[in-house]
Amino acid sequence: MTVTRKSTGPLLEGVSQYDVDFVIPRLGVDLPLGIDPFLMFKSRDEEFRRLHQLITAHFNAGVQAVRLGRLHQADEIFDFPEVAAIGLGYTKSGKRGSGLGGYLRELIIETLKSSPGLQERGVLHVEEMQLLASGIGPDRISDISANILKNHLVGYTQRQAELWNVPIQKGVPLPHLYDEATQSWTDVYVDLPVSPVDDAPVLFVPRRIVRALPWINYDDFLQRDFRAYMEARRTTSTKVDGGGSIAPRSAKLDVANVTRHDISIVDRYVKNREQHAGEAQTSIEYIDEKAKTRAASLTDRLLSTPAGKENASAYQHLVLEILNFLFAPELIDGKPEVKTIDGTERRDIIFTNDSDETFWHYVHGQPMTGWSKRLNHTKQ
Repeated sequence: MTVTRKSTGPLLEGVSQYDVDFVIPRLGVDLPLGIDPFLMFKSRDEEFRRLHQLITAHFNAGVQAVRLGRLHQADEIFDFPEVAAIGLGYTKSGKRGSGLGGYLRELIIETLKSSPGLQERGVLHVEEMQLLASGIGPDRISDISANILKNHLVGYTQRQAELWNVPIQKGVPLPHLYDEATQSWTDVYVDLPVSPVDDAPVLFVPRRIVRALPWINYDDFLQRDFRAYMEARRTTSTKVDGGGSIAPRSAKLDVANVTRHDISIVDRYVKNREQHAGEAQTSIEYIDEKAKTRAASLTDRLLSTPAGKENASAYQHLVLEILNFLFAPELIDGKPEVKTIDGTERRDIIFTNDSDETFWHYVHGQPMTGWSKRLNHTKQ
């Protein structure tokens, strides 16, 4: 018999959310956040951009399957159950969620079947599905992304767990992992942290790719583009396909009926969001501790750390925490003790510079010579 402990505290005792590159799960309770694929699309990090391409390529394989009438294949592709291991979601309590079950897989397929324009075009961002299907919201977009990214999140979690001394359990069952090589789903056993609440696997998600709402989202589309589009056509009370009328406060199903038949509305909105990509930033509102308190704690630890070789490792790790505190999410995925490609030198700490603004954006754009080399200390 397994005895579980009820807890909503952090998984890493004594470690601040400010200090680490990932979202610290709250055991037993989802954080009101989701993975936003757009943050990978606009990232300076080549790996994030590759992962965004992976998500869209997988989804567009399903679009192509629908277009060719291969509905059984599409049903397999659009199999996106909830990924409770990431600890993100919009449930009011606990960690419940349905993911994309059979009903919603059918909804996606029916949406595609009813939109020849979308079949021809494919999706540029999976978040567009919020604008085309009444049953798709931010939580579903996060589910889609998490399923396709799960293999990447496993490796990321293992690295972060080693860095932050999080206990790892060997051979943890992890269902429904996407295999890029075979483009199929598989159940695996991997080494991961587990929750003391229910012994379930835990996956860490980089802070840089989470938002309270996706940058491309239905509410924003409705306010920015759709109502103006309808007013321009003077059709706020015009009949739409399938009957009914579009009221000033349009029902989402009515909006979807319009966007499915005129994909150009979505195109214009998405293009605008891409043009303002620099404004899309990760959410930090979920961090409930005070930055000033954490700064004082880090300062005290720095002042009290003795000099000498025996404390070098502890000092280096503290510096990593301080840099995360000061510069996240502009500098991401900090790694200590990294050798150069030829192995002749070793960098104490390196970061990926993912800034869209401020000083680090300026540094990223400068020639890597002289002072900027020493100051940047980032992967380009």
